[in-house]
Amino acid sequence: MNIKEGSVIASKYKVIKKIGTGGNGTVYKVVSLNDENNIFALKIINLNYGKYYNRKYSYSDCKNYERKKYARFCDEIKVVQKYQDKVKGILPIYDLYVPKEPSEDNFPWYTMPIAVEMSEKLKEYSFEQKIASIFEIAKILEKLHSKEIAHRDIKPNNIYFYKNGWYLSDFGLVSYPGKKALTNAKEAIGPKKPNTIAPEMREDSKNANPLCADIYSLAKTLWMILTNKDIAFGGQYNHKNKGISLGQYIKREYLVTLHEILTVCTLDIPGERPTAEQLVNLLQEWFEIKNDFSKRCRKEWDFIIKEVTPYTPETIVWSNIEEIVKVLDLVSQTKSYNHMFLPSDGGLDLNGCILSRKQGFIELNEDGYITLVKPKRLYMEIFGYYQWNYFLLETEQLPPCGLYEYDNADDVYEECVLEIEPDVYIEPYHLNYGTYNGIKLPDNARKIYFGLKGNYVIFPKDSYYNFNMKSYNALQTEYETPLKFKNFIKETIKFLRWKEDNPEKYDKLMNKKKREEEKERQEWIALHNKEENQLLNYIQKFKLTRNDCNRKDKDTRFEYTVSVQIIASFELYLNVDGILRVKEDLWDFESLINGTDRKKDYYKFYDFEEAKICSTEIKKYLDISLANLHTISNEADCHIDMKRLMGPRHLFTKEEIIEALKKGNDNYYNRLVINKDGYIELIQPKEVEYLEIFKYPVLGYEFPAKNNMVGETAPIDRYIEDVYLLMLDAWYEHLRCGENECLSDYVSLSQEELLKEINCELNKYTL
Repeated sequence: MNIKEGSVIASKYKVIKKIGTGGNGTVYKVVSLNDENNIFALKIINLNYGKYYNRKYSYSDCKNYERKKYARFCDEIKVVQKYQDKVKGILPIYDLYVPKEPSEDNFPWYTMPIAVEMSEKLKEYSFEQKIASIFEIAKILEKLHSKEIAHRDIKPNNIYFYKNGWYLSDFGLVSYPGKKALTNAKEAIGPKKPNTIAPEMREDSKNANPLCADIYSLAKTLWMILTNKDIAFGGQYNHKNKGISLGQYIKREYLVTLHEILTVCTLDIPGERPTAEQLVNLLQEWFEIKNDFSKRCRKEWDFIIKEVTPYTPETIVWSNIEEIVKVLDLVSQTKSYNHMFLPSDGGLDLNGCILSRKQGFIELNEDGYITLVKPKRLYMEIFGYYQWNYFLLETEQLPPCGLYEYDNADDVYEECVLEIEPDVYIEPYHLNYGTYNGIKLPDNARKIYFGLKGNYVIFPKDSYYNFNMKSYNALQTEYETPLKFKNFIKETIKFLRWKEDNPEKYDKLMNKKKREEEKERQEWIALHNKEENQLLNYIQKFKLTRNDCNRKDKDTRFEYTVSVQIIASFELYLNVDGILRVKEDLWDFESLINGTDRKKDYYKFYDFEEAKICSTEIKKYLDISLANLHTISNEADCHIDMKRLMGPRHLFTKEEIIEALKKGNDNYYNRLVINKDGYIELIQPKEVEYLEIFKYPVLGYEFPAKNNMVGETAPIDRYIEDVYLLMLDAWYEHLRCGENECLSDYVSLSQEELLKEINCELNKYTL
């Protein structure tokens, strides 16, 4: 039946709107006529009263479907009212009307609180929160089952969120002790969709164990909410079935225990499913293992072992490429076991493995980077303790593809290329232009890496190898063959066992090693002090050969000072007497705070070329001595610092930057600079002598070679606003302090604000 909005029911409630309908009832949102703040959900059973009063059947005849429906409606009310205050998690009934002889004018109903449907609430939930919701429902089931009450129709549509907790609703198919049988032999109950009803409930619900059926339905509900599917899979769960496996929908989460839960809860034989209490424990175990990395690693390793072999050998070797892909892809799905150490150095998480379009190759997804390798063999080594178990992928050695030139190709482990079709590769920079030889790149063009040689190895993430050995140094490649690496691991395990069994001998050995290392350290310090004194004596002999470099007149626009960096804690400067001195305080905070001249003792040059000549002279002088030292840098690093005395003649514009970028040659590395007069220049730093770079007040935006950011075809309009803003900010900072500047990491002012500040700073200078 259909109740119109605004209708009044039982002189108590006014209908606001319909909020849901199903096979057995319709739910309306209603407001109490006594208190407009009291809003409820009112459920009316959908009965065909013509069939209900069909004289073909007696009123008690269980073949009358409409009468059975009403009886179940009454059973629902009876159970809910009896247990709603005893078992938290049953959506309560507040008010009701159950006439003995229902009719269209005298229809039965009950009210319950307004609650949020599970499907709606879960939209804001994380993966873990979704499992926690099922965990809460499982605990409700545990309490109900302890009283031999079964819901028999668990699905997302019958689960609601109310008062900060989860509640079961719609107990129309409830089973409880002493209930009058309403189901015929071999009669199925429950809807065909969403596939949550246990198979035995479809075949012979009267004789089926309803408690076991609840477990089946809750497992299907768990799968539905984790995969965001409206209909559950049919039959038993099997994680190897890619169509239903959680691994196809969920990445980088702990799934092993969930695979086990879904498998055992959907077994065809009801008695082999866990009880509600056991299911609660299994879900509790998921949380415990998820938050305990060591337990998780062990669990995932055991899972992998079961998948790849029915027995536990010491070594398993795969040479079939399809089997290699299958095993590596399985490993990639276990978050605690998918960190892969690379052939040259470093490591990345393995996120997948597939057969490549290139014959004989596989594709490794390394944190989003696709690497093609030609596998030789995959080894799984199993030791007594899982932390030492590992997978080692041995690859074929391949020649370079020919796109690049190398001084020594033996040092190359991989090449980055752009694949435009299988076996057709070009340089990756073409991706920046979208074309190759004037032709648009195909949509499936992709940047990949070619593995040329070396081995990969995977250990558990919590293993000793990952945390306490030089695992990022590609030991699996350094030891050349899988057998040599295995022997190295065996020797390491043997040593660690000896260490555990012989702590005193180990401590004695370590103390001896520490003494030897301390002796080496003291010898190095002594040599360093000796060489430092030797260098200081040599430095003191330097004297600037020219004293006519610091003439200043009214048109002098800059002054320059020279400093020399040898090691991080050893900096020199040329003082007013033309002598090199060690800078005592590398961080002169006093002058920064007081605003005093922190370079008052420095020799001042007023011509950049003179400062450059002097720097060259100093470097040549120091390098002679440094070449013979062992603990100090072998080369002096000279710097020329500027101080602006007069204002610039020009303020660059955005249009000037655009013009400079258009004239650039994208085949080279370029950099925007601002010269001493305030004009924009685009230079190629590799073509500029090192000291010459210091003549620019601002070293600005950098443009890598072949990146399509300079030149006539570059899409300059995409980034010009950012470039202009950064250059303005650097120019403002230069004018403010008068010294050399580079780009800031963060700009807080707008273009308009910066232009205003620049004009204020310009007023401080004479032109």
